[in-house]
Amino acid sequence: MKQLYTTFLLAILLLLSGCKKEMAKSDYTNVIPADCTDLVAINVKEAMQLSGLYQDDKFLVQVLDIFFEDSPSLSSCMKTMLLSDTLQVGINLDAPVFLFKSEKLLSPALSFQVSNFEKLKANFASATQLGMLSKPEDNKIYLFHTIKEGNIGLAYNDGTLLVVLADTPHKLQKVKGNIASMLKQTAEESIVSTPQYQYMSNLLGVFRFLTTPDAIPFEAKGLLQFPQNTKLNGTIIFENGSMRMMMQDNEYDGGQINFGRPYHPKNNNELQAIMSQIIHGKAFNIELNTQELASLLNLNVLTQFAPEEPEVQALSNIVNQVEYFIARGNTHRTEIFVTLTNKSDNALKQLILIAKSLLANGL
Repeated sequence: MKQLYTTFLLAILLLLSGCKKEMAKSDYTNVIPADCTDLVAINVKEAMQLSGLYQDDKFLVQVLDIFFEDSPSLSSCMKTMLLSDTLQVGINLDAPVFLFKSEKLLSPALSFQVSNFEKLKANFASATQLGMLSKPEDNKIYLFHTIKEGNIGLAYNDGTLLVVLADTPHKLQKVKGNIASMLKQTAEESIVSTPQYQYMSNLLGVFRFLTTPDAIPFEAKGLLQFPQNTKLNGTIIFENGSMRMMMQDNEYDGGQINFGRPYHPKNNNELQAIMSQIIHGKAFNIELNTQELASLLNLNVLTQFAPEEPEVQALSNIVNQVEYFIARGNTHRTEIFVTLTNKSDNALKQLILIAKSLLANGL
């Protein structure tokens, strides 16, 4: 009988210990719904290394302050993650960060891989004490904070930090139930199991993406011929002295494409003529060297009549750093290449240097 009581007591103790609060676990890629319309995978650490930002914290702080000027608290959180030892923060920046849109969230969101849940929880607790975050809500599947200076939600558990960039408090409250279901998704229920994600995951590049023509900025649509509702994937690759952007529809089989002979428009009239052909679905292959690019941008005229204007000087500086600009494509694939005159530095680092120059001149 004593042994029976002892066994019963041990079972009770085990049950009680099992009731000790343990946060649910999730895979931060599985949280992305299968109906996701736009997805960008950002290799943050690689981008910072290629751009030289690890050696220039002051400029990174300046960029974050500008980008998050409407939400100083979010800017502070981003600075903490990017400028600190990520192990201490609890976020793994060796893993890609995913920016995505889904009807389940009604707003864009970021998904980070949590490497140390207790560290992340402690950091958010400190931010709460400083008045930056609301007190945590325990939704069993995840903990939830709101950044007080914006409609931004932080939902996290052991494995995933989901940053929901809502534009109204109502939207943020409305999606909490969906967040719970997303954090419980398996790979088969998420975008991870789709062919377009699997193809994207095998691409190289600091930025890899899935999108549709509707999400492409209006200024760039002139060089893109993809039909509406086409599912696209692509990547942006930065190398020493060059950068390349590729975008193609998911149905493209990778076969050889004949873009036609390179065309060098000499003035805006010739450029507009070929752009009208592009709009009607004709394959294109545009090549511009430094002089041709300057001519199309009327840089010679601007330099002659307003040489001291900061905008003109900045434009001249940018054009003179471009050796070749190539844009080619058809209804299945678009490629853009930029070859720079400086072959020794990574193109992303050179873009950062251009951005520094523009900021220094107040542009």
